[in-house]
Amino acid sequence: MKYGKLGTTDIDVSRICLGTMTWGVQNDQADADGQMDMALDMGVNFWDTAEMYPMRSKPEQYGDTETILGDWMGRNASRRSEVVLATKHSPVTDHPSGRSSVISRQSITNALDESLKKLKTDYVDLYQLHWPTNRSHYHFSKYWDHQHASGADARDRIVDNQLESVQALTELQKAGKIRCWGLSDDTAWGLNSFLRLAEQQGLARPQSIQHEYHLLLWLDEVIMQETCALEGVSYLPWGPIIGGMLSGKYNDGKRPDGARFTSHFRRPEAERNQRVRPGTLDAVASYLAFAEQYGIDITQLAIAWTIREPWMTSTIIGATNLEQLKTNIEAVDFDITDEMYAALAQLRRKHPLAF
Repeated sequence: MKYGKLGTTDIDVSRICLGTMTWGVQNDQADADGQMDMALDMGVNFWDTAEMYPMRSKPEQYGDTETILGDWMGRNASRRSEVVLATKHSPVTDHPSGRSSVISRQSITNALDESLKKLKTDYVDLYQLHWPTNRSHYHFSKYWDHQHASGADARDRIVDNQLESVQALTELQKAGKIRCWGLSDDTAWGLNSFLRLAEQQGLARPQSIQHEYHLLLWLDEVIMQETCALEGVSYLPWGPIIGGMLSGKYNDGKRPDGARFTSHFRRPEAERNQRVRPGTLDAVASYLAFAEQYGIDITQLAIAWTIREPWMTSTIIGATNLEQLKTNIEAVDFDITDEMYAALAQLRRKHPLAF
């Protein structure tokens, strides 16, 4: 396994991060146990979850993933120090408690306490704000019609809320409940504003940001790269194989039972399958042909692509079985040759922003 530092901290994280968002829907406790054991055996010490997981499950399943992870933690307390554990405060509108969906000092503190109980641990290594609630953002395919906030009044309101959040996170870090904090699905302006506030106020800075990033969606090479590289913020890509789409499982009209975009998401059909559309599937077919031409595993290529640069610290992978997990973890050693790189550049130009 290969490792890198998490932001400007002294925390070493594996360049492959174990994602957990299907645990409780596509994977049960026994499946998750096997994945956690294999991950540690293969050197994957960085694990990522969120208070709202399993992703897009039924309301009564909210938090089940943290509970599954906590069950393993409770039975393997002696191995807690081997794991760099990350979770997120998810400000959803349908939280079972009926709490506000706006991030605040109180919501951060309460959410972390709930997560610690479920995870059966006294601290998390990386605590993340799942997405901004004080303004709009362009993630989850909103970039086509994104309308950002504008004006001095809006800026002051947003910055005041950010300051409250950073103050709360700094207090939690000082209390030993978190080792550091980061962002998820935010914007370049948002990250820079948080960094500015932390520096000006002498508060804990964000150490990471995670975004969707893969061969079919690479806006962040333009939008986020400069800030992450210059400010020492770890970039954590999620969705490197697009929920399994890059394997070709949805091509030719196939909708396999149990697959992520076939079921297990309580979104309307049109939204759930926004990625399963002709232009996307054409792009997938091109990448599959590329992999066949070079005699390589398309999923390993796709994962390796998301950690090819120094600013890409660790990529978040998921799997539904141990065979897939092993293949995905081994992608850390996949070598993208200069010839492949040049050919991929042409493919990406042919299929820009496919969904």
